[in-house]
Amino acid sequence: MTLNSAFFGAWRLVSSAVELSEGTAPPPFDENANGLIIWASDGAFSAQISSGPADDGTERPYIAYFGTWDYDEAAGEVVHTVDGSVSENLRETIQRRGVSFDGDRVTLRPPPTEVDGVTRSMSLIWEREPQSD
Repeated sequence: MTLNSAFFGAWRLVSSAVELSEGTAPPPFDENANGLIIWASDGAFSAQISSGPADDGTERPYIAYFGTWDYDEAAGEVVHTVDGSVSENLRETIQRRGVSFDGDRVTLRPPPTEVDGVTRSMSLIWEREPQSD
């Protein structure tokens, strides 16, 4: 594995989607979600996603984690080694994400999951933030 300069920088969440083996599902994050992922050239990364408040004012899910990253070119995956997270189940785990680039956008795909015989595949599309001078 190696670092790949195509990742370097900050990326803003554009959209998310879920596909089920039995049809479609609502996206995991609504159109008002904010997210930022940063892949640094020294191998550090940080990712955050916030859905913001719901219509009734209650807080919605917030995801934040950080650690180090590598790129597994053979598998086409970015590999996040999570050092810390607001979510206890992410701490000290390795998170692999399928990755594809399209211009200034990158799509990340966590491994599909299966619950009660239904396969769930998710994708998150991120757009590169312009670099300031």
